Amino acid sequence: MRMIHIGLALALLALAGCQDDAPGVLETTSCSGAVTVQTAAGPQCAMKAGDAGKACTSSSQCETFCLAGAGAATTGSCAPTKPYYGCFTPLENGKPGVEVCVK
Repeated sequence: MRMIHIGLALALLALAGCQDDAPGVLETTSCSGAVTVQTAAGPQCAMKAGDAGKACTSSSQCETFCLAGAGAATTGSCAPTKPYYGCFTPLENGKPGVEVCVK
């Protein structure tokens, strides 16, 4: 019985740490002049990149960075938003780099 009380107390402490108004989370999903991106931290505003989807082989050819295509492709496309959220593999000099995750 004592173990149940301890487990219940730990569960309540864990729930007490949850807050609806976490820092960095927007109160509204309306982004003036931008797009709303759903992230692990909640909805965030991101600007549309002017060269979104343009073919590239390196990030220096993009406003943000070059996203590697599927497989062993040596060309990719410029990221659609800045900042870009989620997991992606940047393409540099026609070679995919290490996967990066921005949440």
